[in-house]
Amino acid sequence: MTGSVLTPGMAALLLFGCFFFFMFLRVPVAFALALACLPILAIEPRLDTMNLVQETFNAYNSFILLAVPFFLLTANLMNVGGTTDRLLTLSRTMVGHFPGGLAQINVVLSIFFAGISGSSTADAASQSKIFIEAQTKEGYDLSFSVAITAVSAVLAVIIPPSILMIVWGGILTVSIGALFLAGIIPGLLIGFAQMATVHAYAKLRNYPTYPRETWRALLCATWIAVPALMTPGIIIGGKIFGWFTATESACIAVLYAAVLSLFVYREMDLKGLYAALLDTGKLAGIALFCVGTASAFGWLLAYYKIPEAILTGVSAWGMGFARSTTTRVTNSGEVWNCETRTRVTRSPLTAIERCRTSLRTPGRSTTTRGGLASTKSFGANQPSPISVTETAPSRTSAPTLSSECATSPRAAEEEAGVTAAVCVSVGSGADATVGTAAAAAACSAGGSACE
Repeated sequence: MTGSVLTPGMAALLLFGCFFFFMFLRVPVAFALALACLPILAIEPRLDTMNLVQETFNAYNSFILLAVPFFLLTANLMNVGGTTDRLLTLSRTMVGHFPGGLAQINVVLSIFFAGISGSSTADAASQSKIFIEAQTKEGYDLSFSVAITAVSAVLAVIIPPSILMIVWGGILTVSIGALFLAGIIPGLLIGFAQMATVHAYAKLRNYPTYPRETWRALLCATWIAVPALMTPGIIIGGKIFGWFTATESACIAVLYAAVLSLFVYREMDLKGLYAALLDTGKLAGIALFCVGTASAFGWLLAYYKIPEAILTGVSAWGMGFARSTTTRVTNSGEVWNCETRTRVTRSPLTAIERCRTSLRTPGRSTTTRGGLASTKSFGANQPSPISVTETAPSRTSAPTLSSECATSPRAAEEEAGVTAAVCVSVGSGADATVGTAAAAAACSAGGSACE
């Protein structure tokens, strides 16, 4: 960035170097992001270490992020209110007789719980207390028990309502309802793939299974778990049908979970409520602190224009198929392909540029009359030979000016009846083009100026 002590390359090297160094030292990601920002903030005179705190807290100034603690509170209320136990019973009656029954129950419960909490952290925290010790007691390997619990918890990131989708949609202004719909089928497919993996490992290692439950037991477990299974429907359905926003759906989910725990299942007391609030504060602090430090890290990337520098470097590599292309750019910023006689890109026009564009008249000749042509060629030591043909200005009849031109007499005086053309033919993978307002007509006439 102009006026900065560090160049974009040096800043990127310092940022990412410090980040990966702290990651190598096994520093948590959120703290590694924050610590990686400190050296640059200390070196750059225009910045200060207080910018780290400022940008971190600016990231929290978002209404959509309120959904994060509310969804976590919903999951914790269902844990202390007995909802998780009902879902566990339903999962056992459904897949307990499969090979590796307890691990299968672990995956199915993660699918159910993902539609309630939206947080893989909350899912892993709650299910690790239930399954890891129980699986090891039944003869499962500890490594397998930890792995299947951690992997199945990741389903909460994909199956709606996902907190990651909410944060992504809020930052990039993407439809959160569309993200919810897009995550249902992939999440279920990943869950089924995990169940197939558990089946294969259970066959190889002879893990225990439960006896098959009767249809009556399955129906009874389903009936008891119906109120809990309605939670994802309320959250996703309300968001998709426009009844409430993502944050409001999280608040509705908290109220619904509280009603289930207090009046339906009647298993939550004041002590359980305090524990749920305490766990919610811890988990929300972990998740949101990472969001804040990542925002500060990204702000420094934007300050030094590091993404733009990377893009420029990648473009300079000339990756892809190289071909010689002749194009033309008008004064208004439009890029025309002289070979296909089509417009490639279009840029927004200012008032004066629109005035210049309006000076084009139907049937206007692009053939130069009495103009002098000069050709410049670069030496052989250049990376890509470029030939430039310049055509001297030529006068035509004065065009009719629009009302916008009337407010810009200087532009009209400069442009009335004057055309100029400069065509650049580049024999490399990237197109380099220059031109004027008559480029579109020149290309339509066969690109004679480009030949």
